[in-house]
Amino acid sequence: NPKEGNNVVIASGDSDIIRGTGGGFNTITTGTGKDTIILGKETTNRVLDFDPANDRFVLSGLNPKNIIVAQGKNPGKGGLDQPLDSVNNALIIDKRNEHILASLPFVKASDISEKNFARNTAEANRSLRGLKNEGFKSQRGNGKLTGTQGHDRLIGGSGDDFLYVGDDGFKLNTAKGSGKTEFPFRVDDTPGTTELTPELKDGVLRVNGSYKDFDAFPLFSQGEKEIDPKAKILNGSDPKALIENFLKVPKDVEGNPISGTHLHFSPSGDSRGSFADATVVRYFTNTPTDAKSGTISGEFELSPAEQAAFLAGDFYTNVHSNVDGDGDGKAGFPTGENRINFNRDVIQFT
Repeated sequence: NPKEGNNVVIASGDSDIIRGTGGGFNTITTGTGKDTIILGKETTNRVLDFDPANDRFVLSGLNPKNIIVAQGKNPGKGGLDQPLDSVNNALIIDKRNEHILASLPFVKASDISEKNFARNTAEANRSLRGLKNEGFKSQRGNGKLTGTQGHDRLIGGSGDDFLYVGDDGFKLNTAKGSGKTEFPFRVDDTPGTTELTPELKDGVLRVNGSYKDFDAFPLFSQGEKEIDPKAKILNGSDPKALIENFLKVPKDVEGNPISGTHLHFSPSGDSRGSFADATVVRYFTNTPTDAKSGTISGEFELSPAEQAAFLAGDFYTNVHSNVDGDGDGKAGFPTGENRINFNRDVIQFT
């Protein structure tokens, strides 16, 4: 229960109940399991991994007749700061005041039905009040509250809270990508592959890995300021405009300098379908060892909301390539040669 404020909740691999009724703004990653989000008046809940097949909403103090399920219509991007009413999001709206009760990124409104809703009852509230007798450990306070391996009840305060499952609440697998996993511009004529191994601990995301068999050097790794004339621009952009758009973001929010390997917000490669957002979340360090291979590394201090997005399986890495390094006449793919998805197959709640 995060209560009021601008809060982040990262739940567990079990079936969790998340009370989103405090009047604030909540960013929620439910984890796996059959999860319940309680919706209340004048509260907005951004649920980054809502699963229509398993998760549900409970209405508290809301008339079901006033609830509308709709698809967002805003084409705007912006990474994790995308509009709540993005075209990629399903919306749960209180039609009395057009208030967005829940925004569900990368969910289709057509997949939400009456089975995803239930009404709050006095019996359910009594059950929640009696959790101590069921062996739940309660924590109350402001700021960050971290769960245990047992059953927990986390209750935030009046400020901005971070209710967190804990670093031992999940495991991360190695992510693999190729030209065939590149989206939205699939690359079929590259043998290049990439493997990245992530670690998230104490809010710091560390990623290490390598790429091999690329057709060209990673973008910007040779200090270039223009696109190789032999490079293949798969979205049809003007080469000069393309490079200028990249150069408009010379460093990321932590000050990491521009590179051709980027962290982005959007899932692909799992049951949700494929999405993309060119907004740079972070820049990786990309170090070539020869004309076709090299290493990739990054260490980023993620905000609580960014941690929620990562653990929701909503981040990916794109490796852009450019300059022909071995003189074989083949240059790179500035729109992306490999995409590596940190999706639900990589993020596993325990």
